[in-house]
Order: sequence, then C-alpha cells, then structure tokens
Amino acid sequence: SVGKGLLDMCRNDGWTLFRNSDLITGGLGKKSLGDGSKKGLFFRYIRDVNPKAACEAMGRISKLSARWITNRGFTLGISDV
Repeated sequence: SVGKGLLDMCRNDGWTLFRNSDLITGGLGKKSLGDGSKKGLFFRYIRDVNPKAACEAMGRISKLSARWITNRGFTLGISDV
C-alpha cells in the first residue's frame, strides 16, 4: 500500500525531480541527462540558467561518476569495445 502523498513518487514514472539540488525521485540516464534532444536536463539547464552553469554541472556529474566507478568497480570485456 502507498501512503497518502506518495502517489507522485513512483519509481516507474518517466521523470526526474530535484529539490534544492537533491535527487528526490527518478533516475539519471543518457536520455534524461541529454541524448541530443531538447528534452534533456543539460539542454534545459542551458536554456533556463546559462551555458557556464551547465558546464559546471556536467563537470560535477563526471567527477561523481568517476568516484562511483572507483568505489563500486567497473568491468569491460573485449567484446564491449
């Protein structure tokens, strides 16, 4: 059962919600971050804030990704190359 007010927080929803720079719900993947379309997070960041802030956000996400891969591990097979 879902408590009152949690109906909007379904993991299966196709959107991402941030509040005060915290990820509240949703996932961050290639499609939501920016796959070249005008629906991605980075395009909206450029449009709504400014390009410099979007570059800083990209840099922070790349550092976070590198740290996550370092801590969790990552494997790549010959057939993946």
